[in-house]
Amino acid sequence: MKKLSYLIFSLFLISCNSDDTEFSNPEFVDAVTGRYVLEEAYTEVAIDLTMDGVAHIDLFQWDNYCNGSYIFESFYLTIVQQNYAIIGFHLPRSGNDMNGNQSHCVRDGHSFYNIFIDEHSETVKIADSENGNVEGNSHYDNFLYEQFHAKMVDFSWADGVGHVILDIDFYRADGVWEEARVHLKYHKYSNRV
Repeated sequence: MKKLSYLIFSLFLISCNSDDTEFSNPEFVDAVTGRYVLEEAYTEVAIDLTMDGVAHIDLFQWDNYCNGSYIFESFYLTIVQQNYAIIGFHLPRSGNDMNGNQSHCVRDGHSFYNIFIDEHSETVKIADSENGNVEGNSHYDNFLYEQFHAKMVDFSWADGVGHVILDIDFYRADGVWEEARVHLKYHKYSNRV
């Protein structure tokens, strides 16, 4: 009797964990979904957060991380497709100092965004009401702006590379907010999410 109940329980767990979504092009969906690691991070215009006279385009050159923040090499992006497609990703943002005051140090942020994986045309783009996502991304847009002073500009995918483009306001050492268009390119390293 114990073996039978264990078998039934095991089958129940397997059925709960299985994905019932059937794809017309599962190879493409498998190529897109998975975990990605940040390989490039740059701004379109050089920015000097510390006001030391050294401006950078390559965000990997920034060395003003807040304590406890992920460094850029630790940023990742995850693409999941079940009943809908979503990305979870790290982004750079301005942070607070130990007293809670705005600081020019760079912290990591984590957000999500709905995307649309078009199996027929083999393209990936931001989800909106035109491609079947009734909600769109208004709640994620609000979250990005309120939490990180950021706005999603675009997301694209090609050949194992996810490209996130954001407009982000960074706080400089002189007390001025400066907007920068940031490009984050993530390379796929695992099919597991």
